[in-house]
Amino acid sequence: MGLALAVAAGMAPARADVLPLSAEISIGRETARIVETQYPISTDPVLLARVQRIGRRLAGVCGRPDLPFEFHVVDTPDINAFCLPGGFVYVFRGLLQGVPNDDALAFILGHEIAHAVHRHALRQFEKNQIVRVVTAPLSGVLGTFGRDLLKVILSRRFSRDDERQSDREGLNYIVRAGFDVDGGVLAMETLLRLSEKARHPEFLSSHPHTQNRKEALAALAKELKARPELKLAPATVVVPALTWNAPPVPPRPTPLFPLAVGSTWTYRVVATEGGVTRATVRVVEQHPTAPGGIFRLETAYDQGPTVAAWVAPVAAGILRRPCGDHVGAAWHHEWSFAADSGQTREQVIVPAGEFQCVRLRQLAADGSVAAEGWFAEGAGLVKCVWPAEGITQELVSYRLAETSAPVAQAPPP
Repeated sequence: MGLALAVAAGMAPARADVLPLSAEISIGRETARIVETQYPISTDPVLLARVQRIGRRLAGVCGRPDLPFEFHVVDTPDINAFCLPGGFVYVFRGLLQGVPNDDALAFILGHEIAHAVHRHALRQFEKNQIVRVVTAPLSGVLGTFGRDLLKVILSRRFSRDDERQSDREGLNYIVRAGFDVDGGVLAMETLLRLSEKARHPEFLSSHPHTQNRKEALAALAKELKARPELKLAPATVVVPALTWNAPPVPPRPTPLFPLAVGSTWTYRVVATEGGVTRATVRVVEQHPTAPGGIFRLETAYDQGPTVAAWVAPVAAGILRRPCGDHVGAAWHHEWSFAADSGQTREQVIVPAGEFQCVRLRQLAADGSVAAEGWFAEGAGLVKCVWPAEGITQELVSYRLAETSAPVAQAPPP
């Protein structure tokens, strides 16, 4: 039963505290998609690595291992941070660059994580009665729900009690995760300083007075210092993995597809009927539990969507798994290495230059060729053709970040 039918039938709306976990995560994920269409999301590997490293340590001690925490950076100079239901955390570059150390940033992230742990956004949404939430299937209504929920979160319409609880919990998280307990006070001092310069200090709006928060955090920090048993060594913190299932075979780096965070490829995509667009592929993250093997790639199309997927080179080819799906989402062979692929080379000319390539194929369920791709050592995918769709993709330019495994370099474009 959809939302409209549930309301028409007179069903009572479900409360945030009884909303099933799957719905909570679906709501957050849909809202995250909306966020990433409205804000530029940074792919800076240094900023991302810092936020994700700290965020996952905090997620490991927050008491909600059922949430698929994700940590992202919004590429604007605003002083802001927020967390969506389900644990999707966004911190703005202006705030990230303004905090003086990891302890202060940990408190800010911990404060936002606490909002998700205690379902503050969903509860505030329910109080505002912008839309009724039901436990019935949410497909078809999440778009509207997500947009309205995002307004609540970005306008900082949490109650003062919610904000105080998030301050207290955030400070507890950073202590348990091994950060300095004074990070909360330092964060407040930083926010006071940044608010004097920022035109729109969104992070401070509708919060309890920052000076009062600083004093409350200083008092709590003093109390926690008297309880050293709360502090864990960072090595003892259980950091949750990203929500996913491991590939069926161990990953193995290949020079045909050199992957490293920060690498970027730009392609020209041409359709037989005359349409032309540009696609940019970026390696934005390395999976923390599989160093050297599994990476998250994002493909952005001009005037089109951005698609994300996990990619893992293995002995038999290249595996792909969609991002954002449930934990059981399957890996599949995006490209399969032929038995003689190590010897056969073809000369391919594209806008980026001339390359000696190995041709790989994607097979459809009926055994027909769904796509052909040409890969060059040290360059990756150079050209791809989808014959049934009449689409050709050619490499225009590429920039490789440093890789952990040695690879042969392609000729300069």
